[in-house]
Formats: sequence, structure tokens, C-alpha cells
Amino acid sequence: MQKRLDQIEAETQSLTTFHLVAEEYLQMAHDRELAHTTMRKKIWHVETLAAPLHNRPINEITSAEILHLLRKVEESGRRETAKKLRGTLPDP
Repeated sequence: MQKRLDQIEAETQSLTTFHLVAEEYLQMAHDRELAHTTMRKKIWHVETLAAPLHNRPINEITSAEILHLLRKVEESGRRETAKKLRGTLPDP
């Protein structure tokens, strides 16, 4: 029985992608009635800048992947954007 429960849990975790968690995060931010401009920025962070992480299972995303993503944004000259994106992304 425990083996079957472990298998179900593993399958569930593998289906929990970054994009699903990000959508939940954005919904919670919307429910808190954040300013329109703030919501636009958060959506841009999640939908555009973090797009390479969208299909990855959330429990498999590593610190190195997030650091690589942040460095790409920073190297494009958007240092403040990289800093704010880091505040939006979940901790691995």
C-alpha cells in the first residue's frame, strides 16, 4: 500500500509544473488586489522572463537553473529587473 501511495505522490509532484504554481501565485496576487501596474510586472516576470521554466516540474528546478535565468536577464542590461524577478520566483 505504501509503495502505491509513494508512486501516486511521485506522479502528482511530476505534474506540478512551474507554470501551474506560477498561475496560482498570480491568482493569489490578484486576489490581494495589487495595483494594476504591479500585476502587469508580475505577469511579465512569470510569463515572459521565466518562460524557460514553465514546463519543468517545480520540485526539479535547481538553484543553478534560477541563477542561470537571472544572469541572462542581468547580462541583457536589466539588473533591477533581475533583482525583482528573483523576488518573484519560488525558492528551490
